[in-house]
Amino acid sequence: MTANPYQVLGPSIPRMVGRQALRRRIEQHLSKASPDHVSVVGPAYYGKSVLLRHVADAYQQGSEHYLTTVHVDLRHADITSDSDFRRRFADDLRAALRPHRAEVADYLDLKDDSIHDLLGAVFDDLAAEPARVLVVFDGFDHVLAQADLTRTLLGALWDDCDLELREDLAALAGADVARADLSPHRLRAVEDRGFGRVTGTRLRSACRLMQRYAAQQAPAIANLKRLFGSVSGFEAHIRSALEMRLEQVVTPRTNRLLRDLVSRAVRDLDDNPEFAVNGVRAIATRALELVWEAELPPDKTIPSEWLEEWRHAGEKFRDDRGKLPRGYGAQCNILRLATGTGGVESKTRYVRKTTCLLIDHLQSVGDFGQHRADFPKTHVTVGFGAAVVLAAIALVESLTADLQREQEFASKV
Repeated sequence: MTANPYQVLGPSIPRMVGRQALRRRIEQHLSKASPDHVSVVGPAYYGKSVLLRHVADAYQQGSEHYLTTVHVDLRHADITSDSDFRRRFADDLRAALRPHRAEVADYLDLKDDSIHDLLGAVFDDLAAEPARVLVVFDGFDHVLAQADLTRTLLGALWDDCDLELREDLAALAGADVARADLSPHRLRAVEDRGFGRVTGTRLRSACRLMQRYAAQQAPAIANLKRLFGSVSGFEAHIRSALEMRLEQVVTPRTNRLLRDLVSRAVRDLDDNPEFAVNGVRAIATRALELVWEAELPPDKTIPSEWLEEWRHAGEKFRDDRGKLPRGYGAQCNILRLATGTGGVESKTRYVRKTTCLLIDHLQSVGDFGQHRADFPKTHVTVGFGAAVVLAAIALVESLTADLQREQEFASKV
């Protein structure tokens, strides 16, 4: 009599029979230029371990996509801490790499307390080749259920979701969701990540860990949607958000006039976003004044060695007999050169390229605001005004940090 090929229970994982379409679907996710993370979810005795073992074996000897496979069986592992998990993973990784990259595998000293750093060094070396390793975790949900295991992993998974997916997960954490309430795209996003599964007409949670985390985040998601979930909501609340952001970046060393100009632009968003855009030119002008006070002598003479290097490099610029030009557009160009380009090195002691880019951007927007009559078909929306003001706030943060370095240097002299 022929032996029954369909093994269900036993000491070892049986070989896979059939399910070739499912295997091909998984391999499509794994063979992308940027592979997906694939979660295999199903009831007990469904064959999850069989499928995972089959996929792992398929890539173990190497392929055009992967150097080898690390199959980590966690179903019966005694893992209760981050340290336990790292050492178990490092042990399996070392064994998998030894036939292919023995010198890299030898990095992994399981007795070393810095095993986390050693794992990072291994993957840095593999990335430099470049060479990828397929990692297959079997029984990962059992390990994550341990109370002492890292609490940052679930946050990382949450951060990898877009706002739409977070909304769906928050709703799913409270109760099952009707399948008809979600578009096919949103339904697929939940299922593909293994966070939910469709049963009949309902979408049910399939990951207890994510369900608990999403339940904690649900109030924040609800508040965000209530405040900014519509155009009218965005326009009504964006000023408050910008005011909070400005408070975050202002320090006792922030120039008071610069702070007041940006604060006025924030307030102007409520009355008319064009007013906010019109005020941006004064912000850029004050920022330039502060830059030159820090980088040039009182008479605003540009160092001759700067000018000689720029001319030698073929750069075009305007100067007033070796001094800073009066036009703010020309001053932005001088700052562009002074903070370095592809052809010339940076000359500034304190001001960085990020500050230069923000000033140049706001100067251009300010010119537009001063000549609005030349663009009668252009409408300045709240969204446009808010983006400009946010850039102004970023300038406050960046320039304050630059000028603080000047003050710290002066205190040491």
